[in-house]
Amino acid sequence: MNTYWNMLYLEHPPYATWSIKSSSAMETDVNVDLCKFVLNTAINDLESMDILHGEAAALSRLIYRMKNKFRNDKGLRSMVALNKALINYYNMSLLKEYKDLQSIIEMEDGVYILPSKQMLEYVLVRTQGFAKLMAKVESIARYTAHFLKARINLGHAWSIAIIAYATVSRIWFCSRETLRKSCNWYNGLYNCSKNFEYVGLSWIPKNQSLPCNLRLWLSLDWLNAEISMRDTTEQNISQQFTPEASDNTNEIRFNTSNKFKIDFPKLLQENASTHNVLDDESDNDDINDIGEVIVRETFGRSLPKVPSNTEIPLSRKRKHVYANNEGKTMRKRRVE
Repeated sequence: MNTYWNMLYLEHPPYATWSIKSSSAMETDVNVDLCKFVLNTAINDLESMDILHGEAAALSRLIYRMKNKFRNDKGLRSMVALNKALINYYNMSLLKEYKDLQSIIEMEDGVYILPSKQMLEYVLVRTQGFAKLMAKVESIARYTAHFLKARINLGHAWSIAIIAYATVSRIWFCSRETLRKSCNWYNGLYNCSKNFEYVGLSWIPKNQSLPCNLRLWLSLDWLNAEISMRDTTEQNISQQFTPEASDNTNEIRFNTSNKFKIDFPKLLQENASTHNVLDDESDNDDINDIGEVIVRETFGRSLPKVPSNTEIPLSRKRKHVYANNEGKTMRKRRVE
């Protein structure tokens, strides 16, 4: 029997709801606010994946362009496998599942209307499969980039290879960030589902269970490594070169370890002096250009010898042509 998380098309459990008062929800630790926050976060993250969608479209066009010339290349085959994985991600439509779950949560007259635990488990299973698919996309993209980089190092068709390498690299980066976010969605939603109630029969089979922590279940070494997304280079530069107030408007002092001053009047004088020197030199060159004395006889000897023209002059050629034409016309008249 195939596991639920590995099924691309999974049958949805029945849409069922249950209600609980707000006071009872606090007593039984049913955290509705946390559930809303997790759902909103997941929806916002899934709606802001335009970069990955654009790169996936670019990848499919690159495959179409490269499939004839590079049909036996391992890099192209890996790109095809990566494209199939991205198509499976697109067909999952995980955003729709989160929106359906969010639309059920309501409050009427101090009573919460909540989805059943089976519905939360369904979304958890889909998120689990989504995370596993993103892990596969990340590994295939890394494998593909290895072959594309080797082609760039060889210098063979490097122009198209470097475009494909950049596209695959961006897909690799987006898949990593999406995988980190999906782990947060899963862990938050799993904590919310503990105190939700079943409505009807259990949906998950007895021989299968949901993992408590998705990060531990994926067991990826790089997943626990925190990567800072902020570029501190610009911030450090701005801190080093912060102008300080000064009484003299022609001086600017920068807050650096080795403080220096910029004297603008002095710079203007130096620039003016250099421009004047260049102008004077150019004018003197124009005035003092007396040229070079060339002897006519010597210049005539240096010319290449032209062979004498032994051809018939043009006037004779024309007379000969006219005579031939007259002879032809006379023959025609005699024949007639």
